[in-house]
Amino acid sequence: MNALMLLMLAGTYCGSNKPYIQDISLTFYLKNDTLLDAIVKLPLDKITCKKQIYEMTDTGQLLISDNCIEKQLDKHHVDLEGVFYNDINNDITLKTNIGDMTLDLCKNK
Repeated sequence: MNALMLLMLAGTYCGSNKPYIQDISLTFYLKNDTLLDAIVKLPLDKITCKKQIYEMTDTGQLLISDNCIEKQLDKHHVDLEGVFYNDINNDITLKTNIGDMTLDLCKNK
């Protein structure tokens, strides 16, 4: 894993009006570990996962320990197949059984 890629990843990525998600924000930061906070607003629920430890593979896939996000989405019949960082576009892609969702770096964060 490249330290420069981790520094580039740091920030908040947002998306809204996705097929199954009304609003989502993923915040990546470095503090003793590589940590992730996620807030996902669904039509009838809100998922909040704080201080999720993650690693990045050489291909940009984010491996999240004790994946709270995946467990919570599964309750709503959404299977999270993978989370990927694209360092060229500086965005995050969530691959699910319902479709892919690309999250851009938030402009106001």
